[in-house]
Amino acid sequence: MSKLKKIIDLHLQEQRNLNKEFQLTVRAFVSRLIGSIVYKSNQEDIRRNIATSGIAWVESINSDPAMSREVEIEILARKQANSHLKERSDFITTLLWLMSFVGLGSALSFTNTNNDLFPAIVASIALIFAFLGATEKVNSLNSIMENEYIISLLEMCNKSTNRHPLKRTS
Repeated sequence: MSKLKKIIDLHLQEQRNLNKEFQLTVRAFVSRLIGSIVYKSNQEDIRRNIATSGIAWVESINSDPAMSREVEIEILARKQANSHLKERSDFITTLLWLMSFVGLGSALSFTNTNNDLFPAIVASIALIFAFLGATEKVNSLNSIMENEYIISLLEMCNKSTNRHPLKRTS
């Protein structure tokens, strides 16, 4: 694993730890619904901490001139990954839309069985599919968000050292 990859992984872990309390708790959910000023203030503090950490991270990368090519490769790789993740997310959205457009009623009307269990099975399968699709969409969007965050920091590295993004360094 490269030095840059280790730095990125450590920084993303730090960002996830800062965000965890405010995004994944019942208290955070209720606070978002109510829109409390305290929640918004805490969220701003967390964002500032992440930004401060990001700037320190950029400075540590800029202190090592050998990483310039690695930074460019990482930017390109993350942009390509985002392209694939967005495509997958759009595909999942289309499938879920199609499933709700066709509807369970339409699917059940095509069957000519007298089995009372069949509609429950079809509904259960559709519900499982919708849950898995929604989970995959959320995971894809989270990965896209992290990639965009890292890309912005890496592009800041390129700008702060006046590097041309595609110019080879020797």
